Amino acid sequence: MALAFPIPASYAAVQSPDAAAARLAGDILGALARKRTFDSASWSRMLELLRRDLAQEPLRQLCWNFSEAWPDYRPMHALNACRLSLFLAMAQGRSEPQAEALALAALLYDVGMWHPRLTGVQHAGPLTEQERDALSRHSALGQEMLAGVAGLNPLAARLAREHHERPDGSGYPDSTPRNSHHEASSFIQLVDSFLGQVEPRPFRKARSPADAMGRLLLQSQRGHYDAAALRSLLLGVGLYPLGSVVRLSGGETALVRGVNPDDLKRPPLLLLTDAAGAPRERPLSIALADYPAQSVIDVQ
Repeated sequence: MALAFPIPASYAAVQSPDAAAARLAGDILGALARKRTFDSASWSRMLELLRRDLAQEPLRQLCWNFSEAWPDYRPMHALNACRLSLFLAMAQGRSEPQAEALALAALLYDVGMWHPRLTGVQHAGPLTEQERDALSRHSALGQEMLAGVAGLNPLAARLAREHHERPDGSGYPDSTPRNSHHEASSFIQLVDSFLGQVEPRPFRKARSPADAMGRLLLQSQRGHYDAAALRSLLLGVGLYPLGSVVRLSGGETALVRGVNPDDLKRPPLLLLTDAAGAPRERPLSIALADYPAQSVIDVQ
């Protein structure tokens, strides 16, 4: 039976298009689309916000459960890609300049979706084949938009072009194999695909984070994604991704609060209810690995 446990309001507020970081993301990408200029001041403010929030409460920042589609999904998608990439880079022990370069490239790689000539971006119904073909131009358009912008690392333009390529050569716009992609592109391809599934769009509902991760695992086995990059994603956000609501074999409902690298099926949890389903006055933090008789039996 599917779960229907509400996410805490403070978690949902972080995923609001009215949040400060989301507004800054929109300002940065809007300036690039209109004037081909990079707003470095807004980026510095945004980076400061993300570093602070991820250091203080990463779970709240990385809880991907959305009740409805946003009027314009593009700023939130850019923000989510940026903060997820920054979080993973920090978790991998990358240097501060490396983490910042990856986070900025993640913020900008989908800028082609802001190109004024691109139509159908906010289309509310199923896309026609002609509309899908038009939208597939956004990778090349994004590279063009970023290539000549002063003050940007060239990595941003390259990832904009390669973020829909695939290791087996089945992607677009160039259908190139893995050995021609930048190392960071394999990572961004997964980030984009994961978020593209868990975020709502005007033309479809969102999938659960656990369902999205399961699909990435299956597609990786078929050669669509880089196995090493997928392992990095799994070790960063988990098989049951951070913020997933799960039901345990003992009857409790819990929120996934971390990753257990030794056993991805037994993550750290926050118990939200008791075994009878009654909400706890205060969530109880546990490590599922310490309770061998308990297991996850359902995921929201």
